[in-house]
Amino acid sequence: MLLRAQVVQADEMRQMRERTEELSRRTDERLRALADSLKELAQNADERFRAVTDSIEASGRRTDERFQAVTDSIEASGRRTDERFQALADSLAASGQRTDEGFLSLAESQRGMDAALTSLMGTVDEILRSGRKE
Repeated sequence: MLLRAQVVQADEMRQMRERTEELSRRTDERLRALADSLKELAQNADERFRAVTDSIEASGRRTDERFQAVTDSIEASGRRTDERFQALADSLAASGQRTDEGFLSLAESQRGMDAALTSLMGTVDEILRSGRKE
């Protein structure tokens, strides 16, 4: 009887060991599946992170390009304004020169008229003197 109890006990222990090994194999399979799933999730997260990073970098480049375009436009506008201002300044200087020349010409004419009037007055004075003597 003791032997039979020992055989039964040995059989129960063998069955328990087999169940434990089966549970261990299933646990290992589940852990491998979980590890594979986590690895895939990590790869997906890395890919999404890279995509977001690339998008941010591209957006930054576009922003830099737009800023440069605005800067270039402002600089071009400034150059055109400078050119227009210089043209206006040149035009005003030429107009001032013509005005000065006109005043000089007028002053010359005035001196000529003064000389002619002085001469005429001298002639009138002579005529008046000569008319009084007679």
